Amino acid sequence: PLSISVRLANGSHPAEGRVEVYFNNTWGTVCDEGWDIRDANVVCRMLGYSYAVRARSSAYFGEGNGPVWLDNVACGGFEGHLTRCSYSGVGVSNCRHDRDAGVVCYNPVYNGEYNVTVRLAGGSQSSEGRVEVYFAGEWGTVCDHRWDINDAKVVCNMLGYPVAIHATSAYFGEGSGPIWLTYLGCRGTESNIASCYISSRYGWGQSHYCTGGHSQDAGVVCSIRTARLTGGRRPSEGRVEVFINSTWGTVCDYRWDLFDAHVVCKMLGYYGALNATNAAYFGEGSGPVLLHYVRCTGTDDNLIDCLQ
Repeated sequence: PLSISVRLANGSHPAEGRVEVYFNNTWGTVCDEGWDIRDANVVCRMLGYSYAVRARSSAYFGEGNGPVWLDNVACGGFEGHLTRCSYSGVGVSNCRHDRDAGVVCYNPVYNGEYNVTVRLAGGSQSSEGRVEVYFAGEWGTVCDHRWDINDAKVVCNMLGYPVAIHATSAYFGEGSGPIWLTYLGCRGTESNIASCYISSRYGWGQSHYCTGGHSQDAGVVCSIRTARLTGGRRPSEGRVEVFINSTWGTVCDYRWDLFDAHVVCKMLGYYGALNATNAAYFGEGSGPVLLHYVRCTGTDDNLIDCLQ
C-alpha cells in the first residue's frame, strides 16, 4: 500500500478525534462521504485499538487544515490499512473541511465501560420500555439479535427491579442515536451489561450487524413483584412461587394457612385470600423449595417477613 500514517486530533481523550492522514510529508484529513463504522474500525486498528465504537462526520471534532487526502473511503472493516480499502485516490476530493471525518475508538477507560448506565423509554410505566444505554458520553440502544430473558434480567436488576418478565423485540418503538450493542450474551447473574459477553467483532457500536437498524431496538418488561401464582385456572389462584436471589422457587406447605395466603394475595395486589391450599393442590413446581415454616399474622407486607 501507499506509505501513509494516521493520527487523531482534537478529541477529548487519545482514543477519539478527527482522522488525519500523513502523505507526501503533509498532514491532511479524510472526507466523510460514505464514512461509517467499518472505515472507523480500520483507522482504530491502525492506531492499536481493537475497534471503533463511533464513526463521526461533519467535522464533529472540528475542521482540520491542509489537503483532504482521502474521499469516498469504503472499507469492509477488516482491512489492516486504510489504503487497502476502496477510495477515490489520494488527493482526489471535492470536499471541504466542514466534512472532515472522525472516529471514537474502543477503550474501556475513556469510553466509560466501567460506568455504563441504562434506562427504559417508550413504555406505559416506568418498569417497561426500550432499553437505552449510556456509553462513550451518549445514549443509544441495543439490537434485539439473540436478545433474551437473561439479558433482560441484567437490565432490570441494574434498575432495581428483582424480576424480568419479558425480553421484547421492537415493541416499544424506535430509538435514536447509536445502536451500542449487538449479540449481547448475558448469563443473567451479571451486575452490569458491560460485564456480559461482548465480542470484539460484535462489540460496542458495531451497528452495521443490526441490519434492521432501530426497528430492532430491544426492550424489557420488569416487575417489582417477588411472588407469582402458577398452575391455576385463573390469574387469582395457583401454586405460590417466590423470587429470591435471582431464582424462582416454591413454598413448603408446613403450617401453611389463611394468614400466609392473605399476605401472598396482598403482595399480588388482591384484597385478601379466600382459601389456603396445600399438598401441591395446583401441581408440583420445579426448582428449589425456597421458603419453609412460614408463619404470617396476616398483616405482614412480604412472605419473607413471616419466616420463623
